[in-house]
Amino acid sequence: MNKKYDFKELIRKIGIDKLIIILLCGIALVVLSVPTTKEEGTKKTVETNNTDIQISTDEYSEKLEKKLTDMLNNIEGISDVNVMITLQCGNESIVLTEDTSQTSERNDSNSEGGVSVQKEYKNESVVVYEKNSDGETIPYVVKENVPKIEGVAVIAKGAEKTENMVKITSIVQALFDVEVHKISVVGM
Repeated sequence: MNKKYDFKELIRKIGIDKLIIILLCGIALVVLSVPTTKEEGTKKTVETNNTDIQISTDEYSEKLEKKLTDMLNNIEGISDVNVMITLQCGNESIVLTEDTSQTSERNDSNSEGGVSVQKEYKNESVVVYEKNSDGETIPYVVKENVPKIEGVAVIAKGAEKTENMVKITSIVQALFDVEVHKISVVGM
């Protein structure tokens, strides 16, 4: 009975009106801390010069091949261009992560007066997720890397001439940052 009496006494000291205010503030804090389903800040729209980022590696290489073919066909003395581009790997998505690390140190002394120090390191990485327009939870992508070009082969009429071969090689190298030994130019 003593504990019950202390509780009643506490309520009398604080006052019923103040307790109601405290209770309402607590409820308001709980309601405000609950996330809403309308998440305007998580929508992502990426537009890059009318290019769809979500294309397959085959489609990506075909687009690059067509653009390069069109460009090389415009060079004087070069015609009937065929291009093949090989890719090193597929698309790569870099996701946002929250990284945390903890360090703890413990000193132990033994009966002989010696002290040993033990340090413990803990690193943790957690992927950040977002909801898409369909309500699905997906990783939050911060960067999309297109596939790296491994090599380029060009077959064209007029490419057997040294000056045209140099033009084709320099264009491919400038556009795709491919090493010269990974560019093959052959005349028809």
